[in-house]
Amino acid sequence: MTAEACGVSLDYVKRVCAEGKKLSVGENQLAAKPSFFKSPRKSYKHAKPMTNLNDFNNDVVRRTVHSFYDNGQYPTSEKILGALHEKINYSDSQWSVRHILRNLNFKYKKCNDGRKFLMERNDIICFRVKFLRKMNEFRRNNDTRPIFYLNETWVNQNHT
Repeated sequence: MTAEACGVSLDYVKRVCAEGKKLSVGENQLAAKPSFFKSPRKSYKHAKPMTNLNDFNNDVVRRTVHSFYDNGQYPTSEKILGALHEKINYSDSQWSVRHILRNLNFKYKKCNDGRKFLMERNDIICFRVKFLRKMNEFRRNNDTRPIFYLNETWVNQNHT
């Protein structure tokens, strides 16, 4: 039946099974296990261009979530999807938006009244607040040193 289904000869199927038995006996000398063959397409991974956004679009997503809170609204994946469609012409599904939010370290946290809020990790929030305060201090003191933006959150993580 296998030979018919695959469109190959019976001898070919027997040869492949014999090779599989040789491999399973070689790995385990005590007893021959039945051979299992994986399809080469099983581990194939599809490209996901709609969830692999560049840094600019990731920042647009982050600012979009924060803008909902600034406007007194609760961000849902449906609302975020609509806003992203207007801003960056994003045309994928709500599940992709959820995947992007998870990649950006947003999580739903439960509040006391039972609602769930979309929140960023606390350490990221602390680094952002620290950065903004330092920038505000530099501007108030008319600091003339040049400022370089590295766009990497981990570069200055262990230094104050």
